[in-house]
Amino acid sequence: DRGQNRTAQKMINAVILAAGYGTRLEREIQADTSGTFAKLKGLPKPLIPVGGRPLIDFWIKDLQSSNDLVANIYVVTNSKFYPVFKEWAIKAHFPVDNIVDDGSTTNENRLGAISSLMVAVDKKKITSDLLVIAGDTLFYSDFVLRDFITRFLAKSRTEGAGVLISYYQLTDHREVLKRGIIELNEHDQVSNFLEKPKPEETESNKAVPPLYLYSSKTVNEIKKFVRSTKSREERDAPGQLLAWLYPRKPVFAFQIRGRFDIGGLADYAVANDYFATRQSSSL
Repeated sequence: DRGQNRTAQKMINAVILAAGYGTRLEREIQADTSGTFAKLKGLPKPLIPVGGRPLIDFWIKDLQSSNDLVANIYVVTNSKFYPVFKEWAIKAHFPVDNIVDDGSTTNENRLGAISSLMVAVDKKKITSDLLVIAGDTLFYSDFVLRDFITRFLAKSRTEGAGVLISYYQLTDHREVLKRGIIELNEHDQVSNFLEKPKPEETESNKAVPPLYLYSSKTVNEIKKFVRSTKSREERDAPGQLLAWLYPRKPVFAFQIRGRFDIGGLADYAVANDYFATRQSSSL
C-alpha cells in the first residue's frame, strides 16, 4: 500500500502539496505550436511525466523507502484536479482516501498553499510531526529523503528543533532576487530569512526550496499563522510562514545540491532531460 494508511502517534505524517492550478505552465503548453508538449495539456504539475513517470511518483518512492518513519502519505489537491488524482491513485495503488480535496475550484478562489495544507491537517486529524513537500519540485538524484528525516529527529532530540528546512547554494549571487534566502548561525540554525532580497542586502546564497519538516508543536503554530494573515498572498507563500516561524521556534537547515522547480516549459524540459538521462543510464 503506497500511502501506508497506518496509525502511529510518534511517527511522521507527510503531505504533498498539489492544490495549485499551474496557470503559467498550462498557458505555455497551449501556446506551444510544436506539438512536443501536447501530452501535458490539462495535467496538474505533480502528475506531468518527468523521465517517463509522474513527478509525484519520485516523492512517493522516497517516502516509501522511509516507511518505518513515515506513517501516512497524503496529497492535498483542489476540486478541479481531484478526479485526475483519484485516477492516478487507483493506477498507482495509492489509497484514494489519502487524496484530500481543499474545496477550491479555480485559480481565482484557490486557498493558498498554507491554507490547503491546514485543510489536510484538519481533515486527516494529523497531530504528529509533519513533512511537507511541494508537488511541483524535484531534487537532484543524490538527495536522500531519509537523511533529511533523521537529521530532523536528531536536531529535535538534541536541540529542540521546531522545523527543519532544506537549502542549496546559488552559483550566481544575483539570483537571490528570485528566491527566499536564509542566513545561518554556526549551528545551522536560521538567523534570518529574506524573501527575494536585493543582492546588496545579504551575503548569503542559501536558497530555500519547498521541503519542510515541522514538529507537532510547530503545526499548532502554523494554525496561529493562518489566523493572523489578512490576504491569500500571505497564505500562498511558504516563505511568509518561515519568516513568521523562525523568531518563534528553532528552525534548522539541511544542505542539498540543488532542485528543479517546474514553473514553465523551459523548467520542465530541463528536469525531464535530467531524469530521462538518469533513467536510460540505469537500464
